[in-house]
Amino acid sequence: MSLAKDTAYALAVAVKYGPWRPLCLLRSLTLGWFLGRKGIPFEVKIGVPGGKVGTGQLGKPDFTAHAWVEHNGVVLNDKEDVASEYAAF
Repeated sequence: MSLAKDTAYALAVAVKYGPWRPLCLLRSLTLGWFLGRKGIPFEVKIGVPGGKVGTGQLGKPDFTAHAWVEHNGVVLNDKEDVASEYAAF
């Protein structure tokens, strides 16, 4: 677990101090790539808020979604309770 968390931390530092600010999906896919290269099992989770697609401005569908990475059920690159805010599919 420590290597997985250390890898997530290193990527978070690179994103914070680097010149680019990738969205959650790209951050999660990149972390997954690094974990996979080290042979660490992971899952990229993608979810929608509250488990449903909401309605945005002007009554159009709001397809807001969020992505994060889990290793053995532990969230690596987001807050621990992210799964309570987003329903993964």
